[in-house]
Parts: sequence; structure tokens; C-alpha cells
Amino acid sequence: MKRIVVFLLAVLAAPVVCAQENQALLDAYVKNFDKGNEDAKFRLIEDASALNNPALAPLFRRAIDFAVSTSEFGKNKSLIRQFSVLSVEQCERYKHVEARTVIWKLFLMDDDSNVRLKTLKALGALAKGDMTIIGSLNNWLAAQISSYRTTGGRKPHLGIILRCVLTLGELGDESSFPVVFNVMHTGFSREVDDACRQVLIGMKGDFKPLLSNLIADGTIREKRDALQVALDSTRMSDGDKAEIAVLGLDKGLTVSGATAQDAKDLRDMRMRSTKALGIRRWSKATPLILRYFEETLPEYDKGVANKTELLEIIRALGSMGTHEAAQRLALYLNFLNIYTEKRKVYDEQIVTEVVDGLGRLGDKVAFDYLMNVKFLNYSARIKTNADEAIKSLKW
Repeated sequence: MKRIVVFLLAVLAAPVVCAQENQALLDAYVKNFDKGNEDAKFRLIEDASALNNPALAPLFRRAIDFAVSTSEFGKNKSLIRQFSVLSVEQCERYKHVEARTVIWKLFLMDDDSNVRLKTLKALGALAKGDMTIIGSLNNWLAAQISSYRTTGGRKPHLGIILRCVLTLGELGDESSFPVVFNVMHTGFSREVDDACRQVLIGMKGDFKPLLSNLIADGTIREKRDALQVALDSTRMSDGDKAEIAVLGLDKGLTVSGATAQDAKDLRDMRMRSTKALGIRRWSKATPLILRYFEETLPEYDKGVANKTELLEIIRALGSMGTHEAAQRLALYLNFLNIYTEKRKVYDEQIVTEVVDGLGRLGDKVAFDYLMNVKFLNYSARIKTNADEAIKSLKW
């Protein structure tokens, strides 16, 4: 029994002894760091980093603080910068959140690109929930946008802009949404734009009002991107996405662009919105999609709209579940039947999509036109689909 008690006491005492040893080790390193010159400090930080001991995290924070407090690096600037960067990496490694403020100060003090990249990366791991640092990052990034726009397009270090965007994404605070969205429309680079989009898609918060305002009142490119962010969001509900898509389709149909790129962006908005509404069977959008259909048919005949766009509209109408959608698709099938009856070449995909859509709608208004399909020179596949559609009609 005595042996068991002694063993248990030893086990319980072990953490205390270990903590004491770690404190003694930290104290020894701090003492030597404080009294050493820059070369000695550098070698000491290198040595401490190799020990893989989280207990030394306060030493690394102290080293960063020393770099920040040394306003003039002088002839040892390179050495101080090296051990400060190494210390930042160690603080990130050991999740030493107490170092976040001094790391931010180092970012502001030293404009060396490597220092800024390392500090931003560390802040992504250490500054979550720190609204002071997050707000400062937002302001810094906003200042880069302003500077770029007022200096005739002279670009800042794009790697640092990209890293700042990614850091804000890791911190994930909704206050960063507007500035990241603005970065995406500044024209830094495609890589930065793509990173912004991914950060916005994954960001938490109720951004429906903000995105709705951008779609309603923003530039055409802002409308398109706001719509894309909303529809790709992993946080927004299906109902909210559908309401955003209705607004996107409405603006896509009513706004006119001055350039070829504007026209392309508006067409992209219409297609994305229509697809989103079709997937969600948002029947309230039937009037808008019918309007889009009527405008697209003559454009398709003239070669302005492509077949993919027309198919997307037909597919969406077939998912609306409304009598109005069924009526219009039935009339269109009648047009296609008359066209085919005159022995003109029909489009297999378009006819199939119309027939399948009428089958999903199940409205008896399509009966006569579906029956006619069986007696015309359509493919066996289309005739089979027409049979299935007829079976789906509700009487």
C-alpha cells in the first residue's frame, strides 16, 4: 500500500516539477536575451526555437517586443528582423494569443514584405475575436484600396494584399465583408479577386441586406459579383438565396449596359438567377422567368443568345409548378411541332427539355401537344419522353 501511495504522489507531483523546470528554463532564456547584444539574441532565439517547447512562447513574444521597441535597427537591422520573424513563427506555432498585439505593432512598424507576410499569417491564427486588430486590418486594407485608386493604379505588394484578405477570412468577422468586397472590385489581380470571393462565400453573418443593396444600386460588375457571392454562400438559406435571385433576374432584365462586358455580366446575372430559381422551384418567379423567355426567344433566333441560356430558362419554367409556366411551354411545344411537321431540322436538346418540363409540371393543358409529338418525325427518345410526360399529367 505504501508503494502505491508513493507512486501516486510521484505522478501528481510530476506536472508541478515539470512546470517549475519550464519556468526556470524560460527565466534563464529571458535573462540571457535581455543582457545579450543583437547577435547573441539572434543565436539564443534560434536555439530556443529548436527546443520545441511551448513554455518558451513568452520569450518569443519578448523578442518581438524588443524589435518593436527598437525604432532604429541600425547596423543590426537584418539580425533583429530575422529573429523577430522567427519569433512570430514560434508564437503562431504555439498559439500564443498573448502575442497578437505586439505582432500587429511589428506589422505596422516594419514594411519589409517578408515581415508583413509572416505577421499577417500569424494574426490569422492568433487574433480571432480581437475587434481592435480586426478593425485595424480592415482600415489598413481600405487604405490600400484608396491609395491604389488615387495614385493612378500604382499597385501595392499584391502578396501582402492577398495575405491580408486570407487573414481576414481566417478571422471570419462580418465587419470585414464590405472591405473585402471592395478589394474584389479594385482590380489588383485575378488571384486576389478569387481569394476575396472565397472569403466572402464562407463568411458568417446576415449579409442579405448588404448584398441586396449592391444588386439594386451597385455597378453592373458589383451586381453580378454580389449575386454570385449570395448564391454560392454556404451560410445563406435557400429562401434568402431565392429572393436574392429574383432581384438579380429583375435587375438583369431591366438594367442596360454601355459596354460589351456589361452585356456579358447582365446575361450572366440572368442565367445564374434563373438557374437558382429553377433549382429551388420558386414559383413566385414565374412572371419574371416568362418575361426572360419571351426576350430570349428572338435573341436565340438571331444568334445573340446561345442554346445553353434558352435551355436554362426552359428547365426553370418546367420547375415552377404553375399553370402559367405550363401554358407557355405547351404553346412553345406546339410551335416546335409545327416547325418539325414542315420537315425542318429540330433541336433534340430543346425539344427534350420542353417535353420533360411539361412532364414535371403535370398540367393537362399540354396533353394535345404531347400527343402530337408521337406522330411527328422526332427521335425515339423524344417520343418515349412524351409518353412519360403524358402519364404524369393530372386530370
